[in-house]
Amino acid sequence: MTGSASSTRAVSLASARPSSARPVRRGAPRAVALHLRRIYVPQDPERFLERITDAFIDRLVADVTAGFKGNVGVVPRQFLREFVTQMDLVDENPEYDPARDYAFKLPELSDLTAHEQHVITGQPLLIAEDATGEPVLKEDVW
Repeated sequence: MTGSASSTRAVSLASARPSSARPVRRGAPRAVALHLRRIYVPQDPERFLERITDAFIDRLVADVTAGFKGNVGVVPRQFLREFVTQMDLVDENPEYDPARDYAFKLPELSDLTAHEQHVITGQPLLIAEDATGEPVLKEDVW
């Protein structure tokens, strides 16, 4: 295949992973959530801890992981977004209770990275090629 800088082709997920990528451990989202809860400075610490419980964190980890078909590698970005939003909602709205009021919904595909879209849809990743015709991995940095 003669490639130009603007051409794309489907690449399997296995070949799209950079060799230096470290896999995400299954317990990592929970550990990060516990740390974030510990360092978050709410207006009402007692209410905050009553609402952002270990049980809620466990449910959120399970829901986000299930939403991404168990692929823990794509969970961190979406999980952190959801968790911080829930902490902010609890802090800013005294009547808000995430155990009662929250249900995880997958974001629109247009709001997801190419890798996250691949996990949800199963469609191949499209990766640009460089002048040599070799795939060039796009690194998502956040």
